Amino acid sequence: MHDLDQWILARLDEVVEACRAGYEAYEFHRVFHTVHNFCAVDLSAFYLDVIKDRLYCEAAGSWPRLSAQTALHTLARTLAVVLSPILSHTVEEVWQRLEMPEKPPSAQLADWPAPVCPDREDVLKRWQPVLDLRERVNLAVEEARQSRRITNPLEAAVRIETDEATAQGLSRFSHHLAAVYKVSQATVAPSTSGGDTAIAVVPAEGTKCARCWLIRTDVGSDPRYSDICGRCANVVAQTEG
Repeated sequence: MHDLDQWILARLDEVVEACRAGYEAYEFHRVFHTVHNFCAVDLSAFYLDVIKDRLYCEAAGSWPRLSAQTALHTLARTLAVVLSPILSHTVEEVWQRLEMPEKPPSAQLADWPAPVCPDREDVLKRWQPVLDLRERVNLAVEEARQSRRITNPLEAAVRIETDEATAQGLSRFSHHLAAVYKVSQATVAPSTSGGDTAIAVVPAEGTKCARCWLIRTDVGSDPRYSDICGRCANVVAQTEG
């Protein structure tokens, strides 16, 4: 499964655990606040925004897209069961539309969700350096936009220089950083000065892909599609057969 999808399922396991503790203590407000925070902060403001590119632009049967869809289905069915004691009617509407083999006739009859991320603590720990820098990257990108070096985040290339340990942790996700930070290009390197983390934002090199809107250096590399990047060209070619 995609690294980011593992992370959201690790967070889901934390939510399920906290909600169960809330129910057992008859502290239903804890359940509400836990789920609301998860939906507003982790899902709406971050995860769902980041996976749009995979859902919209990758091939229908590709591994990146199927991984995101699997995570979304897990989120939907798990949250439905977790919320069933306090949001019964709405949950039933959701439950009847979920496609699952041998599905119980009602969410009220479903077993409490089991953990879905066996390496939860390790996954959360690995992602923490990436998430810790997200707000700073967003601020740097916004400053670049306000100073008119770029007109929107997808025109940006971000370069992060930080201490060697953090750089090593970030490099593990080098292929995902641009998507996570909602820019076209992102690189990370150990700091040469040994000082605090530095974030530079410059215009991304390349041309805007007419399909995914990212700035790519390989736009037009496929002679059949002069205005889209290599990835999108492959997807369109598959779709057209």
